[in-house]
Order: sequence, then C-alpha cells, then structure tokens
Amino acid sequence: MKKVLTSTICMLLLTLTALTLNGFEKGTKSIGGGISFYGYENQRADISFTRYTISFAPQMSYFIFENFSVDFHISAGTSWGKYVKSTTDLGFGLGGRYFI
Repeated sequence: MKKVLTSTICMLLLTLTALTLNGFEKGTKSIGGGISFYGYENQRADISFTRYTISFAPQMSYFIFENFSVDFHISAGTSWGKYVKSTTDLGFGLGGRYFI
C-alpha cells in the first residue's frame, strides 16, 4: 500500500511539473479543492468525549495573463460531538499566483 501511494504521488508531481514547464495560457481555467473528515475520541477516567469535523473547500483559478492566475476559494465546515460544542464555519478567499 505504501509503495502504491508513493508511486501515485510521484506521478502526480511529475505531471504537475510538466504542466508548469509548458506554462499556462491566458483564459485557462483550473478547478480543485478538498474534502476532509476527522474523528477524535478522548477517554479519561471521569469522562469520555468525541469530536467529529467535516469540511469542504473548493477552489477555482482563472489565468488573466500568461502564467498569472486569480484564485477564488470557499471553505465550509462543521464540528460536532458528545460533550463538545457544535460549530459551523464558512470562509471566502481571493488570491493570485504567478508560475515561473
């Protein structure tokens, strides 16, 4: 399993490197993001509590010049559990990147 994961990551990095070496043209669009889930349990002598967190974070980029992109981010997440206060988060972001 470890060899398969390492090979997959290496192939992904090589592909991304090849794309970056060729450059990005004006008008190119890129989408990405991530989804995550996290569970935590703590047991002590007097109390046991759990916490779960799930988040979703899409991203979109648009190249306004060759090799320069404007990035838009949204993130949303929630946490809940036993003996833990529930929370909900929402965030927005704007950024830019230049690829050499």
